[in-house]
Amino acid sequence: MSAPSDASLNSVFFIDAENGYATGNQFINGHYHGIILKTTDGGSSWTSTSMASPGLLKSICFPEPETGYAVGRFYTTSGIIYKTDDGGASWTVQSTYPDRSLQSVFFNNLNTGYAVGEDGLILMTPNGGGHVGREEAPPATSTLTVHPNPFRERIVIEYEIKNNSSITATIHNHLGQQLRVLVNEYQCKGNTR
Repeated sequence: MSAPSDASLNSVFFIDAENGYATGNQFINGHYHGIILKTTDGGSSWTSTSMASPGLLKSICFPEPETGYAVGRFYTTSGIIYKTDDGGASWTVQSTYPDRSLQSVFFNNLNTGYAVGEDGLILMTPNGGGHVGREEAPPATSTLTVHPNPFRERIVIEYEIKNNSSITATIHNHLGQQLRVLVNEYQCKGNTR
C-alpha cells in the first residue's frame, strides 16, 4: 500500500469503505506535477488516474461517486480547481484564480461546495461550480487594548465590521483569563458600539 516513491501526498478522500482518492505531487521530467491516485480495495492498492497537471495539488473531495473536485496551484501562484464527472477517469480545469494558491476543497452535497486558499481566500459555489463566489476572510482575531486599564465605571467601545460576519468580543484580565463575553453574534457590516 504505497504511492510512487517520488510522490508527496497531501489529501485523501474515501467515498465508501472501498473507494477512495489521494492527491499530491510527483516529480516528473524535472518538474512537480499534481497527481491523483485511486483505490477500489480499501487502500490495499492504488492506481494513478489520467491526471498529471503542471503544478501542485493540495486537496480532493467527491460529493458523489462520479463527481469530484481537486484544488491546488500552477507553478506560479495561480490557484486552480479541477472537476471530474466520470469517477476520476478524466479531469478538466473548472476555474483558475490568479495570485492565490488553493489549499482545500469540500462539498456538503453535489451543489454546495467551498474552497479556501492563501491570504484568506474563501470560495463558495451553490451550483456545483457553475458559479463561484469570492470572499475575503476577516482577520482571525483582533485585539483591542483599552486604557486606562483597569477602567473604572464605564467605557464605550466602537469598532468597524468590514464584512457581515460572526463577532465575538470578550474582556480578559491581565493574566489572560476571560472575565466576560460582551458580544457573541452575527453582525452586519458597518460601525458598531
